[in-house]
Amino acid sequence: MNELLIHNKMDTAISGIPPCFDQSLSDWKPETCWTISSSNTVEPIIVATNEKSLSLLRNPNFRCARAFLRASEFISSDGESLTPLFYRISAKGGFNAANDIETPIVLSLIMDDARCSGLSARMVSKLIKGLKPAYCTTMDEATYLRDNGWSIYKLKQIRTQNRQLIKDHPEMKFIGIIKGSTVAQIREHVSELLTLGIEQFVFHIGDYISHGDEYELKCAKDFVLTIRKLVPSLYLYGIGARKMIQAFPYVDGIITLNHIIEPYNGTITDAQGRITRANRYSPTQKTLDYYISNFPSIDHVRDEDVWNTFQRITRDFSNRKNGGYESLACMINAMPRKSQITLSSVTCMTCPLCGRGVC
Repeated sequence: MNELLIHNKMDTAISGIPPCFDQSLSDWKPETCWTISSSNTVEPIIVATNEKSLSLLRNPNFRCARAFLRASEFISSDGESLTPLFYRISAKGGFNAANDIETPIVLSLIMDDARCSGLSARMVSKLIKGLKPAYCTTMDEATYLRDNGWSIYKLKQIRTQNRQLIKDHPEMKFIGIIKGSTVAQIREHVSELLTLGIEQFVFHIGDYISHGDEYELKCAKDFVLTIRKLVPSLYLYGIGARKMIQAFPYVDGIITLNHIIEPYNGTITDAQGRITRANRYSPTQKTLDYYISNFPSIDHVRDEDVWNTFQRITRDFSNRKNGGYESLACMINAMPRKSQITLSSVTCMTCPLCGRGVC
């Protein structure tokens, strides 16, 4: 996509109402309702420095279409420089070549706040060229529920960075990270990403689950429901527990590190999918979560623990409630035909279903 096209499409996003395609609602016919695939839609987060994590990708029965690699492993704590690990892997021809792995890799820019704030599109370009991923997410940033002004400021930064990143890498397949601290901000950021040609989307829900209170979890549910009506493909990042999977049954997939976290913390899944507590786990050791920057030694975790846990999470996701849902396209098709609202490629932020007026 050339720079002029990006510029013309993006002028009204974030700060105003996004443009709509010239397509009248009365002439529009919906595509087949979006449905949840019955195939394996659980994708693992990979820790580059952890052999137990890499063993999952080397398992001959591993069939995932891709895996998410944490970019935080390759940049400094302030996000402004590259680590020695990056240079070692880059010298060997990229992550897949260096680790003898065939699974396509998504370079995930989801990371802690300090790294987010320091990371630039230029630095991401270096990561892409050195690690050679098949996909890359769009930029991440720290947005906070109780600080709308800060979130707006950060969304503007993301807008500029994403434009530059996509312009510099027209060959790359980008997956959109959706950010925002209010439903309105979420909608505008989704529209922003759609106009950049993004078709697959990720919402980072791990922080809401791990550290959020009841209010924050409610906000997460509102955000996910909002996003689900706006995009053709939605994955949740940072989720893997059965209870949480059941709480969000209408997404297309989840991206998880639970296959590492659970065995480390002493929750062991056997080959039959039964969960037990491991005696070797000490309650005094530090509990591992999604946000630890440098993984501790996890020698007590076996390859089969990782594999069995991942298989159980996959089955939990496949067996969740609500095997499908009514898409926004089908909802609009059932509306009275009097409206002259125009519709964008997926949805129009100005239609009544999305809480706005007319285009």
